[in-house]
Amino acid sequence: MDHQDFGARIRKIRKDRKMTQEQLAEQLNISPSFLGHVERGTRTFSLDMTVEVCRVLKVGPEVLLRGSLPEYTPEWSEDGTNNELAHARKVLRMVQNAIEYWEE
Repeated sequence: MDHQDFGARIRKIRKDRKMTQEQLAEQLNISPSFLGHVERGTRTFSLDMTVEVCRVLKVGPEVLLRGSLPEYTPEWSEDGTNNELAHARKVLRMVQNAIEYWEE
């Protein structure tokens, strides 16, 4: 994974949320300096901290790890009802894949 891209995504989302580095760092209980290093790609977060960043910024891990959200295309069963269980399974697989990608 490219740490500079990862950090740039955090910076972009933080700015989109109208947050300063100081505000995000405070919510994450880290120093603004460390957050700055992460945003520049010279340092990185642990998996646990990445999950916390996702929670605070209200984004899924795939957004930080890959930079995009997969398109939501609901599946429909033959009787015309939306198959939410199948969609939930797909989302779970995407999150698992994102975590595996992060751990590489």
